[in-house]
This record gives sequence, C-alpha cells and structure tokens, in this order.
Amino acid sequence: MTRRESLVADGALALTTVIWGTTFPLNKQILEILPPFGFMCLRFVLATVALALVARGSLARLDRRAWGAALLLSALLFLGFAFQLYGLRMTTPTKNAFLTSVSVPMVPFIGLWILRHRPGIASWIGCGLAFAGSLILTYQPGILIGPGDLLTLVCALCFAVQIVMMSKLMPGRSATAMTTAVCLCTALFSGAAWFVFREPRIDPAVVPWGAMLWLGVIANGIPLLVQSWAQKHTTAVHVAVIYALEPLFAALFSYLWLGDQMTPQAWVGGGVILAGVVVSEL
Repeated sequence: MTRRESLVADGALALTTVIWGTTFPLNKQILEILPPFGFMCLRFVLATVALALVARGSLARLDRRAWGAALLLSALLFLGFAFQLYGLRMTTPTKNAFLTSVSVPMVPFIGLWILRHRPGIASWIGCGLAFAGSLILTYQPGILIGPGDLLTLVCALCFAVQIVMMSKLMPGRSATAMTTAVCLCTALFSGAAWFVFREPRIDPAVVPWGAMLWLGVIANGIPLLVQSWAQKHTTAVHVAVIYALEPLFAALFSYLWLGDQMTPQAWVGGGVILAGVVVSEL
C-alpha cells in the first residue's frame, strides 16, 4: 500500500463518518415507529438491493470461503447494530455515539491478538486522542451508566472485532461482491431475529420511506462498500481512529435536528478527535 492510497482511503472513510453522524437522530426517531429487528432487516434489504445492481455477476463468483468470510462479518455487523439500536432506545443519541466510539481503543489490542500487527507510536497516540476527544465531547457530570449504555458497549466490542476482521478477510476479494454478500447475510440475520423475538409486523403506510432509503442505501450500503475497499489500502487502527469522528457529527446533527445542546466542551472534544486523526497519519 502506497502513502497516496492510504490517504485516499482515509479520506473516503472520513466522509462516511459524516453520513453516519446523521443516523443517530434518525434512528432515535424511527425506533419510535418501527421494531428494532424489523427496522434493521428493512435497512439491509434496501442496501442489498442497491448493491446487487452494482455487483451483478461478481456476486456469483464468490467461492465458499468468501461466503464464509461474509457470514462472519455479517454476524459481527448484525450484533453490533442490534446492541446499538436496543441501547439507543434507553439512552441519548450523543451517549450512544460516544459509547460506540469506545471501539477505537479496542482495535489496536484486538489487532495485536488477531492480526499480530503492532501499530506504530503515532497510531497509539492517535487512538488515545480520538478516544479522549469522544469523552470530552459527550461527558456530562452526574450521569450514570444505565442498561442502554451497557448494551452500547457490547456494540462497540462487536464493531471493533468487525473492523479488524475486515482487514484480515477483505484483501484479494471483490469489495462490491463481498459488501453485497455481507448486507444480504445481515438482512437474513435481522429477519430471523424479527421472527424469533415476535416483533410486530411493519405497516408500509407508517414507514418513513425517504429516511429508510437514506439509512439503507446511503448510510448502510455505500459506507460499507467504502470500508470494504478502504481496508485494502489502510490499517484497522487508522479506520478506528477516523471512525472516532462519528460522535462529533452525531452530536452536530442531534443539535440541528433534535435540539441537543452543542456546548464549547463539545467543540473542544471534536478538536481533540481531529488532532487524533492527524497524529495517526504521521
């Protein structure tokens, strides 16, 4: 991987965090209408359909090992989203975004264990700054960790493992085909959970289809495709540090849409996160 490829990949990942920042307030609003697993299933069905139009024949060329890799990645993705959405029902979008970012300091350690890859000192410092910035961004005195927050921490662990496994399993495979396969399997996992947990059926008349298309195609399909491609050209630690930008944009969009407070503390936290991203690139 060249320096230019790494920078392009990191820039593409940074743009996805802007998109993901919009999902926290949207998720909070839609979960008041739709059941969590039904919501997830619909999101990933929309993502699968959109990606399948692009993947076409490349999806059929995936071998058994590739489908096994897609199944593992989709299981981690499903668990991450499931714990995140159920956690979001019992906490605020800003806290949910921050606790999801706990995956950042987890990634280097999981990478050491799975990939046997020791990050450089700049990556460690970048991870530390990114996590510290997330803490400054969302810290509110007197707020205890509740059940929704604990679920979100489990979500962070699932996403951290997923980031590392993407670096292990994606090289040498078609990013478009693998992303389509992952979205398809995640939709199937979500549909099965929807049935097993006996969640209510979804009335198409109450579905906010504009928001669902945004969440399914723009906020699910495209970012996962970008991640699948980018992790061929950058490291898992870089991905984790850049994804720490997500709570900054989540706080910003929560402020714009839901009226959450955007304090000077939040801006300082965002600045520290940006510093972490810059340092990790050194």
